Amino acid sequence: MPRSGEFPHLIKHIKIQMIPKVLCMTADTPSYMKADALMRACISGRADEFEHLIKIGAPLSNNCEGTALQLAILNKHYDLARTLLQCGAPAREFGDLALRCAATRGSIDMVDTLVAHGADIHSNNDIVMILACEHGHRDLVQHLTNKYGIEMRECDKKMLKLMHDAPS
Repeated sequence: MPRSGEFPHLIKHIKIQMIPKVLCMTADTPSYMKADALMRACISGRADEFEHLIKIGAPLSNNCEGTALQLAILNKHYDLARTLLQCGAPAREFGDLALRCAATRGSIDMVDTLVAHGADIHSNNDIVMILACEHGHRDLVQHLTNKYGIEMRECDKKMLKLMHDAPS
């Protein structure tokens, strides 16, 4: 059993040993490992790991568990999402899933950024409006109507009213 003075040292030693191995990855690291690490960096928002993985050529798309772009948006790491787009991550992958994530989060800026990178604002029967209403994002609803001309259907109006009237 460690003495009380040794225990913090042991914890410190363990933490040092657990420094992310991501930063040790190279361009020769298998693609699947780099893709997995990139997705974890997008979930956690670890910019240092993210930047390193981009530099060594981590795949930006086509992961069966989702995309790094989608995960960055869902976890509100919009700066990482913008960098992914600038590096060539496709905005239209998996039926504009990233756009649906941005609508779910209510991020007007991210919706506009994705559209500027080729996402289809009208995909899936204007699903962005449905999601904005479902999640009670009134500002986004107004933005979609004003900027993109997407009209709320009667069911969208009812959903938005339900979200507005729901107790917090």
